[in-house]
Amino acid sequence: MLGSSKKVLPLFASFLVMSAQAANVPRTELHKRAQCAATLSVAESVASTLQAHYYVSSSGMYNGGSLWTDANAVEDLHNLMLGANVDTWSTVGQTSWIGKNALNPSTNWNSIINGANDDAGWIVLALWKIADYKSARGQSATAYLNAAATIYNMVAGQWDDTCGGGVW
Repeated sequence: MLGSSKKVLPLFASFLVMSAQAANVPRTELHKRAQCAATLSVAESVASTLQAHYYVSSSGMYNGGSLWTDANAVEDLHNLMLGANVDTWSTVGQTSWIGKNALNPSTNWNSIINGANDDAGWIVLALWKIADYKSARGQSATAYLNAAATIYNMVAGQWDDTCGGGVW
């Protein structure tokens, strides 16, 4: 039985020894690594193809896409622009359907999400990444962060005790 003192004391002593050893490990700073130029070049080419063949600028949506796939595409474009330090698709944040809704303070996110909490999560991630990009460029990210918080709080508000608790 684990509760016996003969088994607990050696386990506790081992924990103390490991903790003391861990405290003596020198701390190293994390440094940002350079991006791989070849990979970024391929990624930019793929992103250009995606935008040219699937993005519909008049609607701000992707042909054949849905909320979660559009959110992933928008997030990925902004990740790429940050990683490659380019602004090739700098208008997508505000012209995408997700971005347009974020910029409209009267957007009814409940009607857009309509109970699709997984889609909501992808939209939150996309909005956070747009905000990262805007902030890195010295632009206001407030509308995107506010929209993300609204959606996050909407989903979190649906938490219940079913099956031990969660959002379903």
